[in-house]
Amino acid sequence: MKDIYKILYFLFIGILISIYGCEDDSSPKDENKDPDTGLRFVSTPVTTVNPDADYTYVVVAVDYHSADLIYQVEKIPSWLSFNDSSHILWGRPTFDHVGSHSVIIRVSNNISSITQSFSIEVSLKTAGEAWSVYTKFKWTHNGRPYNSEYCIVYTDGASEELKTQVGMIADENFNEILQTFNFNNFNDFRYPPGYDKIEIYINRFHDENIAWAYWGGFIITIRPSNIDDTRYFNYVDYTSKHELTHVFEFLIEGHFDLGTPTWFREGIAVHIGNMGTTGIQKVDSQGELESWIEQYKDIPGEGNPIKIKEWEDFPQIVRNQNQTGKYYPLFCLALEYLISEKGAEKSYQDVLNLFYDVRNGIEFPAAFQQNFGINLKNYETEFYERMRIFLSS
Repeated sequence: MKDIYKILYFLFIGILISIYGCEDDSSPKDENKDPDTGLRFVSTPVTTVNPDADYTYVVVAVDYHSADLIYQVEKIPSWLSFNDSSHILWGRPTFDHVGSHSVIIRVSNNISSITQSFSIEVSLKTAGEAWSVYTKFKWTHNGRPYNSEYCIVYTDGASEELKTQVGMIADENFNEILQTFNFNNFNDFRYPPGYDKIEIYINRFHDENIAWAYWGGFIITIRPSNIDDTRYFNYVDYTSKHELTHVFEFLIEGHFDLGTPTWFREGIAVHIGNMGTTGIQKVDSQGELESWIEQYKDIPGEGNPIKIKEWEDFPQIVRNQNQTGKYYPLFCLALEYLISEKGAEKSYQDVLNLFYDVRNGIEFPAAFQQNFGINLKNYETEFYERMRIFLSS
């Protein structure tokens, strides 16, 4: 009899287990597919988007019984929103959202649930091949350039207004450069392959230099968007004209392998850019020159700008302290002496002729003497004495 009770006891326990079951079996399942109800996702998430572009993903799931499914988001970034009725995940990331963002979506049918987890990569578009071919940097942009008469302006984050303003300033500046050199033979420009205009790039991630010119274009670091601020406008105006002067030279010479020394190349760009608009004073008196000589007398090269033929020629102590820009007023002085009636009495046409000589394969020392009538080595040796006479006249 006791055996019958034991059998009935275990039978009763078995019935209870079968009725109530295990709690894990009735709770939602965190799987991508539920084999019992057939609950599964039939949509594939969109995993990439560019800044300032619409992201849209319609989430769709089904089960065997066509039940009313419940859609919920468990994790989404702040720039996304989810519509419970349409099951649409939508958003428009900005340039501050560049990077990877995790998303978790849950769908349930009151019996089981599944989740779909994925990451959305907000990434900048890569620019044309030429961005990386002719410089050691690789640039990105938002795919909506501003086209002006002479330039195409790209950006990775500047507003449409700022992009347009920079393009207008660049056009005005380049037109002034053309007038300075009395140049109108546009067919003579040698653009890089794939270029038909100067490409300007406003880059907020560009921290190697304030700006960087290369064959066919230049990069400028983004600044606060209020271009109407006088200091900011002057910065854009000067930097644009400075870099466009480099670009003008490179388009004449037709290559990125620089044919002119640093002091000459920067001297003409500083002069045409009009460095004074940025608040940096030119060396235009004997006293300022003597002060420079005294300050640099114990530094390798003694501050002689003509000795800076390559960037590596800057004294190491100057580069370590990020003081290369202090040479720029001297570069400008060296150039202005050449084209001044009080100096070598040459002109912008002689500068342009030198660019063409370099283009035609003439080495700079020979081109310099041919166009300015001065032996380059003598100009270096006699530089300070020539400048003393020049500034005293």
